Amino acid sequence: MGKNCKTTPFSGVGKVPVWKLSAGILLQTLSQAIYFTMPFTMMVYMVGDFGIANPDDQEAVGRLTGYLGSMSHFGALISSVPWGIVSDHAGRRPVIMFGQLFAGASMLVFGTGKTYKAVMTARFVGGLGNGVFGALKTLVAEAADEEHQPQLMSYLSTGWGVGAVIGPMLGGLLCSPCSPSGLLHTSGGPLCVPGAGLLAVHPYLLPCLVSAGLTVMSATVALVLLPETRPPKRKPSAYQEVAPEAEADVEEESLLAGEEG
Repeated sequence: MGKNCKTTPFSGVGKVPVWKLSAGILLQTLSQAIYFTMPFTMMVYMVGDFGIANPDDQEAVGRLTGYLGSMSHFGALISSVPWGIVSDHAGRRPVIMFGQLFAGASMLVFGTGKTYKAVMTARFVGGLGNGVFGALKTLVAEAADEEHQPQLMSYLSTGWGVGAVIGPMLGGLLCSPCSPSGLLHTSGGPLCVPGAGLLAVHPYLLPCLVSAGLTVMSATVALVLLPETRPPKRKPSAYQEVAPEAEADVEEESLLAGEEG
């Protein structure tokens, strides 16, 4: 069997090709890293555009940008345990898919937000509904055997590292595309009509559209390539159901024997 056709067993399901797991894991972590890191290069400009801080007051701008940058991680921190519980009942793959789609939706709200409160809420709620990493790590641990687990676990870090490099670059390259130095300044057409074009009215939307598209793609890939590894719930065996009654009968007989003695 060729190297690319190796399979790895996982509990309750059978076997899955290693390349499927590898591709699925890499794309999930890549898209999540871009989701979390891409806005970093845009947030300082958003704070200035919203007019909530004097651009000359660098301390205030930095503080408000820091608050905004932390919101998605704060939301994910709060919801990590609840999402773990949900994955134990609904499965790992549904949690991954929902988290990706929810992250994409929150990015669209973020990209079209016109107030500081709106984009803060979008990032916080986006993190709150995102249980991808916990479910993904659990899936990898359950899907991989001892031989392949180190390799597959390393893809979690690899995907995140690549995404954390690409994300801020995309944010800086694609935001404000209709500005004089923007990517679409001369070719944006109707999208860049001042005061009316979609990207002129929402200068931070284009990178958010790219991130949202990646999360939708990742959710689809999770459905196609990633297995469901949640162990099936087992009904108690006939012995387990009868055992408590049998133990009670034995205990009663022992008491009677003691009284007779």
